[in-house]
Amino acid sequence: MLKLTLGLTPMIIASAFFSSAVNAQAQEPGWMLSAHIANSSIDTTERWQDGGYVIIDDDGTNWGLGLNYRLWPGLSLRTTYERGSGYNSAGQPSCPDICTPQTRLHSGSLNHYSITAIPEFAFTTNLIGFASFGVARTEIETHADLPDYSETDLTYGLGVGYQVTPSIFVSTEYQTTGSEYASLRVSVGYRF
Repeated sequence: MLKLTLGLTPMIIASAFFSSAVNAQAQEPGWMLSAHIANSSIDTTERWQDGGYVIIDDDGTNWGLGLNYRLWPGLSLRTTYERGSGYNSAGQPSCPDICTPQTRLHSGSLNHYSITAIPEFAFTTNLIGFASFGVARTEIETHADLPDYSETDLTYGLGVGYQVTPSIFVSTEYQTTGSEYASLRVSVGYRF
């Protein structure tokens, strides 16, 4: 009896997940375009080929766009672009023993791209929780003699949204990429 109960538990949870999602989203269109504002931060240290290093440890306000496609009720795919400016980096090139290394400070712009799967769970008809799992690329353009930064990594996050009308969806979400880039977003989406 215990084996039967343990074997059925994942099926019951999956059934509840997808039936809740079907009830809330069965009539919704497949595409959603969204715009968001985010408070994002990046914290990383990169070594240069010559032995020096660059440190990026800053946060800022970013703007972004997302495009979702609902594969079936309870699961969407999303691509996101996010951009910000004024991200400060500090670099110190390697120096022979006879010189004093000098720190260089520069401000650059950030670009963040991601492709994620979005499983959804309907708490009520209009209140929806969701997660995100995928791959993201983060780039910082220093526009100076410090090297540009770029990293591709796994990304994941959690969020909650509210279906205001059949077409308008508002949400807040926390997403992180590895341990270096994190973003707290508020977005408005339009389903079509």
